[in-house]
Amino acid sequence: MADKEEIEKSLEYARGYRNALVDAWEEVLKMATKGYSSQEMQIIVKTKSTDAKHKIEQKIKGLEENLAEIEEDLAQDDIIDIDEGKPIIGLTEEEPIMEVHMSPRFSYLVREPKPTRCYDMMMREIGKKRPALIIARTPAVDIREKYDIGKSMVIWLTMSEQSLGNPPQSASGAADAAQNYANDEYVKPGELPKLFSLAVNFIDGNSDGVILFEGFEYLTTHNSFQSLMNFLQKLNENVVQKGFNLILSVNPAAFEPKQFSNLEGEMTKVL
Repeated sequence: MADKEEIEKSLEYARGYRNALVDAWEEVLKMATKGYSSQEMQIIVKTKSTDAKHKIEQKIKGLEENLAEIEEDLAQDDIIDIDEGKPIIGLTEEEPIMEVHMSPRFSYLVREPKPTRCYDMMMREIGKKRPALIIARTPAVDIREKYDIGKSMVIWLTMSEQSLGNPPQSASGAADAAQNYANDEYVKPGELPKLFSLAVNFIDGNSDGVILFEGFEYLTTHNSFQSLMNFLQKLNENVVQKGFNLILSVNPAAFEPKQFSNLEGEMTKVL
């Protein structure tokens, strides 16, 4: 069912269309009663029609320009242009979006074929000493070898029941690396309740944290899309209530258009 705002907009359009038709036919009736010949009426109607079209086009153009200015102002509120020319987030390298300033309680959908730019976002937040949870299809050992995520927790989405692997060496030393690595978990893709429980435990045990979720596509092979949407909605609710941030990395090509539209609608910002 359409919401109130959509109904009001449709009603406003219908009323405007009705009034325009009434005005047009009343004008024709007036000309007919004044004894104009058919040729004279044709000329007058054509002139008025051309004038009306011109006025409407001018009005539309003005509204479109105003809308473009508003959208540009809104976009600038979420972008910090600190390193001009360096692509940070974008679907392709030809569509660069500069560093994003995260607002409290906001969730971000990052459209990307592979989870790369989402980690750029995450590392900047870790650099601010924010506690972080990474839910990933990428093995925990690979993440820790590539990124210095310190004590951040990794939940590896996998069917494997083997151990998470050997802790990689780090600048902080083998002992610290082993301790950080011990906090990691693995969850099978069909175990949504367990995954949700681990995420909520992280949220409840920290403040001003950030969650990176990559590998959402992998979960669709073991869960219905509706169950995944329910999971995402509940996770988002907890993120909002605690003032956290959620970064969801998704490849649009992995979903049907309607499904991806539902994902976009659940998130605060789409990048």
